[in-house]
Amino acid sequence: MVSDSTTNPSAPASRAAHFRIRFNTANIVDSPYIYVDVARSSIRGSNPANRTQPEGFVVISPGQQEICGYNTERQDDIITPVSSRESASNFYGFFCIRFNTKFQWHGVIKGDEIQRNVNHGVGGPLGAYAFFPPSPQKLSIVSARIGTSFISIDQARKNLELEIPDVISDMTDRNGLMIGTLEHTAANVRRQWAEKLDGFRIEGASDVEKEIFYTAVARTLQYPSEQHEYMQYWSAYDGHVHHIEYGEESYTGYSIWDTFRAAWAWQILFSPERIPGFINSMLADYQQVHIYSFRS
Repeated sequence: MVSDSTTNPSAPASRAAHFRIRFNTANIVDSPYIYVDVARSSIRGSNPANRTQPEGFVVISPGQQEICGYNTERQDDIITPVSSRESASNFYGFFCIRFNTKFQWHGVIKGDEIQRNVNHGVGGPLGAYAFFPPSPQKLSIVSARIGTSFISIDQARKNLELEIPDVISDMTDRNGLMIGTLEHTAANVRRQWAEKLDGFRIEGASDVEKEIFYTAVARTLQYPSEQHEYMQYWSAYDGHVHHIEYGEESYTGYSIWDTFRAAWAWQILFSPERIPGFINSMLADYQQVHIYSFRS
């Protein structure tokens, strides 16, 4: 199996990802298939024995060629401050995956039990799978587009349709790329990265040193992460969806450690357009915590 993939690192397409997966069916016995690890056991910290089991939900819609669901896993749980742990535990990660190929058959895996042609599952460990018809050309290609959300499965689907829509054969961008294809998505991602990385000129550095530098630059865009989803966002502090004005932003995933690594000074220089959203988000979090505490 070979996978070409692209994810969108920043607005306006940061809530969806695009994959093209190639199966060499001449070398496999079964039909090509994809497994979605919906709710896996998670290791908290550096101790492998310290495992947790997030809860998950999945629904398979063969007619729409979709696998959608959610889980409660948070990979940055270990750095959550004690004061925010209760609120952070209310986060859900919703997703919706849409394939370009009809399912030959599908099912759910719950624990060690394989449930063929079952359309939904709850709990954990939990996974879902879809088999696809083999290609007579001995090479099967499956495209998968994934929308994500903090709000709901429906919002994840909406984010997907807004950012990576279904292919429209007679609609292309200014470069002649068909909208909805991986090539169109990849071109948008490259353009967004170029807008940032072309702002630097490095002299006297080796290829290895350049790789280290640009990798570090990319990491500075990971946190804080965008929480806004088209003029709204979900807050774990009060359990409500909040509406914001056009152009306003909401972020989450702050780390006090980064303050001592000069991350904030770097953000001000490198991506100053994000700073107002950072500050307003922290103020909103503070207000929501206190309002929720007062109501409780």
